[in-house]
Amino acid sequence: MHKHWWLTPLYCFLAVAPLAAAFWTFLNLPPTVYITPTMALAIDRVGMWILPVLNALFAVILHPLTDRMAKSAEAKALDRGRATDIAAVAPWIRVFLLALLSGICLTVVYGHATLAQAPLTTALIGRVIALVSGLGTAVVATQLADASEKNTFALRWSYTERSQNVWLRTHKLGATVLHITGAIMTGTGFLLGGLEAVIAVVFALAFALFGLYLYAKRLYEDEFRR
Repeated sequence: MHKHWWLTPLYCFLAVAPLAAAFWTFLNLPPTVYITPTMALAIDRVGMWILPVLNALFAVILHPLTDRMAKSAEAKALDRGRATDIAAVAPWIRVFLLALLSGICLTVVYGHATLAQAPLTTALIGRVIALVSGLGTAVVATQLADASEKNTFALRWSYTERSQNVWLRTHKLGATVLHITGAIMTGTGFLLGGLEAVIAVVFALAFALFGLYLYAKRLYEDEFRR
């Protein structure tokens, strides 16, 4: 049995969870809510279905699409005389992408269920993006310490590819740096919300990768001077 057999049921759960949540919310939401004893406000019970349906369609399309892209990447790598683990990584990539969209969908459904205002829903979406992105970065970091040349998420810069020493030292440091970055990104999801959380996540990841690039560059230049 495949070591990560649970990725498939998780993928299926992420595909249908927003639909199930929307269905439950639809059954429990009243058509109107009374603001005052004489004034009623109609509730939008239909709009929340749009994203869950798109999420399910995305799941149906994403599975064969990632498999096709993985096969194409493998063929290109073989043409260049390289090995790649893209086939093993593809299930993780599609689960990450679907988790991101599913989390956003569930947040929107939650906003309908609690009759929350748009600013609260937007803040929660930012938190979901930060949390999922942080966890994804931490998962990638676990693969970097002993990254081989076939690793899909290896730090493939000119400096790392030209020197085995630079490759090993950069990936060893990269594992630590990206673990810390993932923790910061996850923490951002608890501290910030909305666009601020998304911006903080992007800057944290960009800063970490740029720092690792400069580190690899310095290692290579020091080695070249010798």
